[in-house]
Amino acid sequence: MHEDVPTKAIAACFGLAGFVVAIICGMVVNNPIDAILTRAVPAMFVCVIVGYGIGTFTTRAISHNIQLAAKATAAAAAEAADAATRIAQQEADAAAHSKSGGTAGSRAAHATNTPITTPARASSPTSRKAAA
Repeated sequence: MHEDVPTKAIAACFGLAGFVVAIICGMVVNNPIDAILTRAVPAMFVCVIVGYGIGTFTTRAISHNIQLAAKATAAAAAEAADAATRIAQQEADAAAHSKSGGTAGSRAAHATNTPITTPARASSPTSRKAAA
């Protein structure tokens, strides 16, 4: 969709709304029809100008947010591709290492004996102070 189309549609809606409001207000106060129309037409033009400004602002803001989202998605995709490349390289290195004499079993045993450090859970107020 062309960027100017939503702007023009918003401006047209604002103009029509201004025209209708001016006619209804004129009818409520029992103005003659010629007075109602001479006030409603300029109100419509003013509302079209205001609507065009609001439409321009909103479509530019939306386009800007879409571009930012596209850039963020592209960056995330590039990061995922880099991670996949690193993993593939590590797997290739591990396969080459196992073929050259290293054993996968000794690596697995070493990995299971590696201690995992986690933050201590405090059960009493004094141990919380010690953990902090």
